[in-house]
Amino acid sequence: MEVDEGLHESARALLRASQLGTLDNIKELLKAGAPAWYQDEDLGWSCLHYAAERREPAIIKALLRGGAIWNAVDEWGRTAGEICISLGDQEGWELIRNEGIRTGGLSRL
Repeated sequence: MEVDEGLHESARALLRASQLGTLDNIKELLKAGAPAWYQDEDLGWSCLHYAAERREPAIIKALLRGGAIWNAVDEWGRTAGEICISLGDQEGWELIRNEGIRTGGLSRL
């Protein structure tokens, strides 16, 4: 999905915050309109993939509420839920799975 040039910087800021930032920082960026669905060009990881890697349930919740796509796949076809599973993070996986159930599509997990 193409990102409007005006959103590109906020999208990258949200990716960085999802990797290393605080929950408050992530919520600020989402409130300002940063696109939670954006995926980086290198790995194809979304903010949700990075949050899954961090094992941060509060960040996963905030990103899902902010529009993160629960079943977005990276360059290898893996979802953030699969990242959770590979790291043994049951709580993170359940949050993502439940979002899939809530939205009516559980085809990837």
